[in-house]
Amino acid sequence: MIPVIELIGECGMLYAVDSNIFAIKRVQNIALKKQLKNLVAIHSDCETGLKDDIIDVILLYDVLHLLNFPEKVLDELHRILKRDGILSVTDHHMKEEKIVSRITGNGLFRLEKSGRITYSFKKL
Repeated sequence: MIPVIELIGECGMLYAVDSNIFAIKRVQNIALKKQLKNLVAIHSDCETGLKDDIIDVILLYDVLHLLNFPEKVLDELHRILKRDGILSVTDHHMKEEKIVSRITGNGLFRLEKSGRITYSFKKL
């Protein structure tokens, strides 16, 4: 998480969303310790409370297989992602076909690029 915040610099914002309160508290402690003012931890399993079309890049890394309500989560990600934004997904618990069908199945995203283990999707 910290290398990502270094990439976005002081002008960008990093929102860390997790349903596990202990993970959120850990992120908050790191942000406090490192005095990261552009890191916001959000405790949620779906709704973020963020404005529409505000996020440039979403990293959904190794959590897709854990989602209880993937359709609701994808709806929320679609809502907050900018029109030209990128949804980057990887999940070593799932095969490529399953990842792609899960993300594109509801018609909100299309596969933009396939990497070796990471897939980039664009908002429709």
